[in-house]
Amino acid sequence: MEYEFKIAAVNLSGVGEFSNSSEFVAAQDPKKPPGKVTGLKVTETSYNHLVLVWTKPEEKPEIQAEAKGYFVEIRQAECIDWSRCNIIPIIMTSFTVKGLKSMDIYWVRVIATNDGGDSDPQELANYVLAMPAPVRPRFTHHKMKNFMVVRAGNTVRITVNFEASPMPEIMWLKDNVPVTRRVTVSNSDGSSQLLIPSSERSDSGTYSILVKNLVGQETCCTEVRVTDDPKPPGPVELEENVPGTVTVMWDPSPDEKRDDRLHYTLIAQQQRTWWQGLGPPSPQRTSPSLPRFFLNRRTRSVRSTPPFLLFSSRSSTRRRCSVSVLYCAVIESGSSCCTPSGSLLK
Repeated sequence: MEYEFKIAAVNLSGVGEFSNSSEFVAAQDPKKPPGKVTGLKVTETSYNHLVLVWTKPEEKPEIQAEAKGYFVEIRQAECIDWSRCNIIPIIMTSFTVKGLKSMDIYWVRVIATNDGGDSDPQELANYVLAMPAPVRPRFTHHKMKNFMVVRAGNTVRITVNFEASPMPEIMWLKDNVPVTRRVTVSNSDGSSQLLIPSSERSDSGTYSILVKNLVGQETCCTEVRVTDDPKPPGPVELEENVPGTVTVMWDPSPDEKRDDRLHYTLIAQQQRTWWQGLGPPSPQRTSPSLPRFFLNRRTRSVRSTPPFLLFSSRSSTRRRCSVSVLYCAVIESGSSCCTPSGSLLK
């Protein structure tokens, strides 16, 4: 049954005129408020927003009516008052809460509503941290070099890209010790760069980066070799202890301890001629006018057959043959040499 209503004012003089009729209203029992929403959960978080989803409450006759909308409320961990995120009830069963403070803790709840009133609030079981979902650090620069050679005085630059959430702690080490102040480190969201503006030989070593957050940690390494013109080896000595054999001996270069990729090479010169390189000492390196060399790397000595004694076919005058040791790097960063202490003449 539907009804319409009119209203008239009454005083001691009587009843006044009636108002216009109201709209028709159906007579029914009072409406029940809805039940609590179910399945409330967070599907996405960031430093400034979060996304909620839930399931519509069931309609139960005589107990709870159908929900017509929803309110979302939040409060920070240190507050006791709830703040309503939407003034007008929303119809959808999802909502994005914006304007969060990075790394703050929030409690969240959802209230269903209809013409009969509001439901009891449904609160998340745990608080929400305003940050992206945790991600274990991992490196994304797959082509990063694990070995580089730099000439002294040039710039050393190592850039590493990574993914991690929350923002990780970043530490650079050289040979497992934190880098010194002469090394500049620049960090940004998703990358880190190590810079040495003007490198020195002492900057050689293994540089490693440690990326760590609350989920885990990762590390990677790059070996840096700073090279320069090596210092010459010590004095050269010539000995002929065995007839037909000359042994060339020398003290090691001071740089040998700092670079295991360096080696020694010999050059020889007959009197009043240009120096001629013999290349890396090897039985295969021979010359019609120069002796054959045999290298003993353990003792840093070279012997030759025949010895440095050359005779002229036109006279009995013996020619002198000088020998110098040339010390050079495999990476061709430069070379240096020292002259022999004397020539061998019998």
